Amino acid sequence: MTFTLTLQQSGLLAPVVGMLAGGLTRRYLRMEAEGLKQRSERAHRPVGD
Repeated sequence: MTFTLTLQQSGLLAPVVGMLAGGLTRRYLRMEAEGLKQRSERAHRPVGD
């Protein structure tokens, strides 16, 4: 199973906010993806492991 996290910013200030907060936004998306992966793997782990 594959998941894709995306973020779409729109509006007049979107380019400015993207430049100012882009690194933080990517960090939060990466953290969310890692947490989702861990929860998914934990949910499919056989009992006793």
